[in-house]
Amino acid sequence: MSYVVLRVTKLKTPANIGGLNAHLTRTMDVPNADKELQKYNTRPIGTEDLNHDIDSRIKALGITPRKNAVLAVEHLMTSGAEAFNYQKTADGQLMGYMNKWDAFEKNAKEWLHERYGKENLVNFTVHHDEQAPHIHAIIVPIVKGKLNCRAILGDRGKLREMQSSIAEVMKPLGLERGIEGSKATHVALKEFYGNLQKGEVLAAETRKVINKAPKIILEPVPVIGHKKWKEQQEAAINERINEVIGKYEPIVKISVQVQAENKQLKEQIRRMSAENVQLKKDYQKILLDIRKVLTEDKIFVGMKEAYIPDVLKKQQAAQELKPAAGQKWDMGR
Repeated sequence: MSYVVLRVTKLKTPANIGGLNAHLTRTMDVPNADKELQKYNTRPIGTEDLNHDIDSRIKALGITPRKNAVLAVEHLMTSGAEAFNYQKTADGQLMGYMNKWDAFEKNAKEWLHERYGKENLVNFTVHHDEQAPHIHAIIVPIVKGKLNCRAILGDRGKLREMQSSIAEVMKPLGLERGIEGSKATHVALKEFYGNLQKGEVLAAETRKVINKAPKIILEPVPVIGHKKWKEQQEAAINERINEVIGKYEPIVKISVQVQAENKQLKEQIRRMSAENVQLKKDYQKILLDIRKVLTEDKIFVGMKEAYIPDVLKKQQAAQELKPAAGQKWDMGR
């Protein structure tokens, strides 16, 4: 069974928006994107200038965004490649359940219009050049004539309701809601698709093993020679058990590998967080040292000569030109 995936991201600055726009338009390198399939990407709503799309909607209502306001909210909407039988042919063409994807795209657009208002959906970009087809829908969070992101995203309860709402819309396509209350966290898009693909392979292999699970049926116990019969039956049972273990072994290895990779990522995040804290401390110390130097009345001559020679030269020149007490400037010079 495939799940509906909905991820929302707040966009607060033109830099945030510009970075996303580079991803949407493929003007930046996207490692997991297939250039041969970029011809299938579409943008039924919006332009190649996302900042302009968002800014135009805000200015149309005469809104002046306050500092740190959320200017837009990205909605990433997708499911696994398996849901649409998504694949690339040998000659670089795209194959899959196109009608099912068209229905997914149509339902997503209608859900966004109904939830946020048609005018607030300023960009709707569809990517078909990655491992699974997906939508980047950009909403300007305008509620009652004002930018109000909290009103549309709210708290965790609101986000849970949002997940349930989109899942209900996609239910006719055979897609399900993710597990409610799951502690799954957001990961980078490339990593997400990689994990999604591993999960689908793991599920498929598990189904194969379960469907072919052996049934052990014992023969009637003979009256004579039961010891030999017992040994034969034990050998047969152990052989079938080893066969099952052999089928499960690759799945177990994948599971162990995924767990190891997850542990490694957590350790990298912890280490990077610690380094970030130390960098902030170092930065604050440097700022403090600079402020102390700039505000100190008595600065060593050596420091002045090393760091501000131009200032000293100008001061010395000014002293030489300054007239002594009671002396007037000779304006005829």
